[in-house]
Amino acid sequence: MKKWILTGFLLMAGVAGCEETERREKWTDVKERYFEEMKEQLNETKISSYIDSDIILEGAEANTQKHNTYIDLTLYANLNEKFKALSDEQKYELFEELYRSDYDWEDPNCGTGNSCEVDKIHFSNGKNDYEVDGLNFANISVDKDGDFFKPKSDPVVVTSTGTDEWAVYEYMKTQYDLLTDYGANYVPEKHDPLVARMAAEKFGITADEAGDIYIRKEMGQ
Repeated sequence: MKKWILTGFLLMAGVAGCEETERREKWTDVKERYFEEMKEQLNETKISSYIDSDIILEGAEANTQKHNTYIDLTLYANLNEKFKALSDEQKYELFEELYRSDYDWEDPNCGTGNSCEVDKIHFSNGKNDYEVDGLNFANISVDKDGDFFKPKSDPVVVTSTGTDEWAVYEYMKTQYDLLTDYGANYVPEKHDPLVARMAAEKFGITADEAGDIYIRKEMGQ
């Protein structure tokens, strides 16, 4: 009797293992297909004339929830010497064009039970490293060598305590991503006041001011 029970258990485990393998293989197929589509799209942007080598897939993460798998891709590209000669304002304009154009960096139906998006794009010119984030939001975030990068061509808007509002927004955006698993577990009644309080404590402003700043920046104001 024990032998039959053990045999049945092993068969069930084998079936479960095969199902999991099929899911992973399917996820791999979807990832590769979507990467090729996004690579072609990046090659159509203005910054493509400054890309020095083939675009590569730097990383991919999958988060399975219920019946859907969310696939986040990170792309990587080297930039040529022409890019180095550009001013910071010109460089930033190239990054902005990635999300201000008609390009779409997400696909909620990239495969059966799959939702895909480009989470980040890394660029390097041998001297500096740039990371472009937020391509699917109202505003992108650009880091240069790990620091927030935004040329001061526009007047800097500050909070009541003199802090750059963009710094408040970037902090809150990061906290939202960490606390909600990039929006997957977002509960407005819970997370909105929590993140506003965290920003208020960090920057010495009120929670209401923090909330107003975040809304304005998300709307592109």
